[in-house]
Amino acid sequence: MKIFLGPAGIPTTVKNRGVIEGILEVSRLNLNAMEIQFTYGVNMKDEVAIEAGRLSK
Repeated sequence: MKIFLGPAGIPTTVKNRGVIEGILEVSRLNLNAMEIQFTYGVNMKDEVAIEAGRLSK
């Protein structure tokens, strides 16, 4: 069984609070998960979503 550990949202250590920067910071911190909230709908450009998917693998 694998346990996934990561922050609830973009880590506070990220200066530019973007999803891509957050994923890179989570990787740098040797964590393997990051919550992304879409409370009022998905507000992410297609290009960012594709890049986030590529980086998260």
